[in-house]
Order: sequence, then C-alpha cells, then structure tokens
Amino acid sequence: MGSPRICFSFDIDWAPEFMIDELAALMSEHARPFTVFCTHDSPATRRLLAVPGCETALHPNFLAAFGSDPSGADLHQREADVLDRLMASFPDARGVRNHALYYHSRLLALFHGRGVEYLSNDLRFLAADTQPYRDWSGLVRVPIYWEDDVHCVYFDGRFELDVVLPPESVGPAPAPAPLRVFNFHPVHVFLNTCDLSAYQRAKPHLHDRARAEHARHPGAGVATLLRALLAATPAAQCASVADVARDHAAAAPYRGRYPAYLARTGAVASPVEQPKQAAGDTPDAAPPTSEDP
Repeated sequence: MGSPRICFSFDIDWAPEFMIDELAALMSEHARPFTVFCTHDSPATRRLLAVPGCETALHPNFLAAFGSDPSGADLHQREADVLDRLMASFPDARGVRNHALYYHSRLLALFHGRGVEYLSNDLRFLAADTQPYRDWSGLVRVPIYWEDDVHCVYFDGRFELDVVLPPESVGPAPAPAPLRVFNFHPVHVFLNTCDLSAYQRAKPHLHDRARAEHARHPGAGVATLLRALLAATPAAQCASVADVARDHAAAAPYRGRYPAYLARTGAVASPVEQPKQAAGDTPDAAPPTSEDP
C-alpha cells in the first residue's frame, strides 16, 4: 500500500512582486516540497525560489514566438530562442510547463536538445487515475490533476477540501499511488479568487497594490483552499514535480531510439547563447494573468 503523491506547483505568470513575496511567505510557513514554473527573473522570484523545498522549473511563453507570422519557417528557431532565454536565467531547471499549456510535437526535439527531463503540460482535471508516463520520445510527462482557474469555472463557489481531495485520497492507497499535481497562480492566491469574472475586473489594476488588496475575495476561494490543502497533506505525501518525474524515469526505462536519432541527424539546433535576463526584464512577457480557460 502507498499514499498518493501530492505536488504543489505554481505558474508565476509575471505576477507583481508583492504577490510573489506573499506566496513565498505562505510556503515558508509549511515544510513542503513545491515546484515553481518561472516565466521571468525578478528579485521576488529569486526569494520564492530560495524557500526551502522549492524546485525551479520553466514556464516558457511560446506564444511570444509567433510574432506577426505564425506560419513562418523560422518559428521553430523563435521557439528555441524563447526557451533559451529562460534557461539562461535558470540553467539548473529541468522541468517545463508551457504557458497556456501550448504544445505541438516538434517541441519534443527542442526539449530533448536542451536537456529537459519532464513536461507537466497535460491537464487531467480531477481524473482519479492520473499517473506520470513516458511519451513515445522518452520524455516523462507529469500531468496536472487540478488547476485553480479551471476550478473557478468548473464549480460554482465550491472550495471545500473534499471537492478536490476526497477522504480516500488522504492516507493509504493502492499501488501504484495516484498522482495529484495541484497548480496555482500567485495572482489567484493573492486575490483568493472565487470566480474569474471578479478576477477579470481586477486584472487591469493588479500592479497597484492598494487596488489589488481591495479586490481580495473575503470568503472561500483559491487561497483558502491552498491553505486547507497544505494543512491536510502530511509532508511525507508531498513531492516536487521533479521527484515524481525522476522516480518514474527510474522505474520505467525508455527503450526507444528517438534521442539517438536526434543526435545522429542533428535535428536539434544548438542553443544560441542568450543574455541572462536582468531582474525585472521580461522579453517574453504577457500582462500578469493566469491561463484563463
């Protein structure tokens, strides 16, 4: 018998510094591993990454690669540039979740060529049988079990713990243990979002701390649910997304030849040296937002 593995993950999504700092304070209160998918470098991002138990991962905005010509022959190189810029700031990161869960199969060659170990890009909302798996290319996929903005449009104000973590999910469970990757955004934690219409009204003013404070929801919402999850899940049940990916990679060796094919054919362009982002410099930025459904 084994317990479900629970992962707390956060997509930064260019959140204002004070929102990231508030998330860092919250996670510092709990001795739990967690994973941060970074969209940009900044002082507050670095403070969050310094919290004990934090794994650094990447949240590239490949939508920025489209520019004015989404069908251009150089799209793949522009996507590579987006990833390389982010990796220049976070060279030790080995996990990726794409902004807006963007994906196409040609990205696999890019990820293998850049040493990415796992992709956490598949949303299987509240699917009880969620497990990590290897795709045909050998990349480990770690699906998302739950996401805050999707919850806000799926449920009508329901933020009880047992909605997302039924009683049988806490404590012993049959092997293989089910996987529960929870995905939050700092903006929704700060606002304690309960429905996306309120978030959309607040969105133009999110960099004004006083106005953002005024927009906080006072009742049950994303932040109250996060606190309840942190309180209800023993540390022994929690893992970083990288821990889950590496355990699965060790248990399920890849038997295909795709990485060897890439190496032999030179199908992946070599990284172009990218300048490290200065703190606060976000060349692939979008307005502070979550991945709205």
